[in-house]
Amino acid sequence: MKTLCPVGKATVRKEVLDAMGYSYQYFSGIYRSPSSGKLAYFVCYDYAFSPINEKGIDKALIVQKQDYFDKYLLNPWAKY
Repeated sequence: MKTLCPVGKATVRKEVLDAMGYSYQYFSGIYRSPSSGKLAYFVCYDYAFSPINEKGIDKALIVQKQDYFDKYLLNPWAKY
């Protein structure tokens, strides 16, 4: 994802990630934005992606992980 997101935020077609062999089932947590509520970001180390669909085209909104993600990160290993 780092290659596709050199400036902190990028939108790419899902087929690009597929061609690169990205495995969607591996992620370290889920971040749900408290302000948008609709977007869920799947966090993988220092980057996160949110699946989106624009005009019938599946895409991934890729962002660099931010410190504030930790406050709202759904971590399967966290002690709640």
